Amino acid sequence: MIVLIFLPSLLRKSFVRQKKNVKHTKKSPVKPKSSKYTGAALYKTKFKPHWTKKWPCIQKVHNDSFRFHCTVCCIDVKCSHQGVRDVLMHMKGKHHIERAKEQEYQPKIDFGGTNDLLNQKVMRAELKMVGLIVEHNLPIAVSDHIASMVRDIFPDSQIAQKYRCNATKTTCIINNAMAPAIKRKLASEMNERPYSLGTDGSNDNSLKKMNPITVRIFDPVLNKVVTRFLDMGCTTGPDAGKAESIFSVINGKLEKYSVPWNNCVSLSLDNCAVNMGRINSVSSRAKAIVPHIYIDGCPCHLIHNVAQAAGKSFHTATGFEIQDFVIDLYYWFDKSTKRKSILVEFCEFCDVEYREVLKHVSTRWLSLERAVNRILLQYAALKSYFVSEDDRAPRF
Repeated sequence: MIVLIFLPSLLRKSFVRQKKNVKHTKKSPVKPKSSKYTGAALYKTKFKPHWTKKWPCIQKVHNDSFRFHCTVCCIDVKCSHQGVRDVLMHMKGKHHIERAKEQEYQPKIDFGGTNDLLNQKVMRAELKMVGLIVEHNLPIAVSDHIASMVRDIFPDSQIAQKYRCNATKTTCIINNAMAPAIKRKLASEMNERPYSLGTDGSNDNSLKKMNPITVRIFDPVLNKVVTRFLDMGCTTGPDAGKAESIFSVINGKLEKYSVPWNNCVSLSLDNCAVNMGRINSVSSRAKAIVPHIYIDGCPCHLIHNVAQAAGKSFHTATGFEIQDFVIDLYYWFDKSTKRKSILVEFCEFCDVEYREVLKHVSTRWLSLERAVNRILLQYAALKSYFVSEDDRAPRF
């Protein structure tokens, strides 16, 4: 009983004593945790241009300053940890040494000396033939047959006998000689004269989203405005379709060729929000650099939207759907030689030239005009054909 009576007072005194101890207790300052790593472990090392002069096989990686590209191994390697030591460790690696030995025994492509007059003529002939292949979009494999054929057709020509431009050499000339020269020429013209840019993203399902960058500029030699291809901008990853990624690729290509934005007078884009939005878009970023730039939406999409709205109104008023009609008409004659033969007879009767019925594809909506015009050219023959058809025949 006595313990129970004095228990509350004892607890109160104990609590006050603990509280005083807490007040007079000073906390010791917490020292920051020091890392055992220093130097390159904390600070990343960037690629240095003088590495290429010392090791020609080491090249800079575009859009990544913490990696280098090895032309022997054809791979990108990190140099952010120890810089030069990362380069040396890679070059002393087993894979790099084996690839370097393999390249020593590979046959070299003879491009000919430029001092010899005959070699200059041979080089000119090869460039002319490569230009012909590119201009007419011929397969590069054709060059394997051209080389042997030229030597066989012209046995008395020294130029033909020294002609050695097969598929491998043709590819090297296109990618490493002609393309860089054409792009440098275009870049110099863009530095001197106003130009317009245009780009549109691919709609395929691959890992890379392609954004071809085209340029419209005045050509004083041809005395007209021409369209030229500058470069292919590719975006990858989950943000491949975002405005920041697309604009970064376009801006990177202009910086690559040292082309200023100030000469850009207009930018042609698709009409989606990523390109044409007011706040976070490709056009808003372009206007932040060049306030006077004119943003041009795709006129083909605008015309199609107007025509589509007019077609819907026409269908509401008349009950006639033009797109369904064009598609059904194509499939009526498709894969039927008999129906096409009968239509030819009706064309001759109506004194109309027979033409194949064109197929309209909804995803290629610009084909609608061509398909409708083709129908109108032989409308009399088509009308006579379907009027004379048996009513029991299945028709749309």
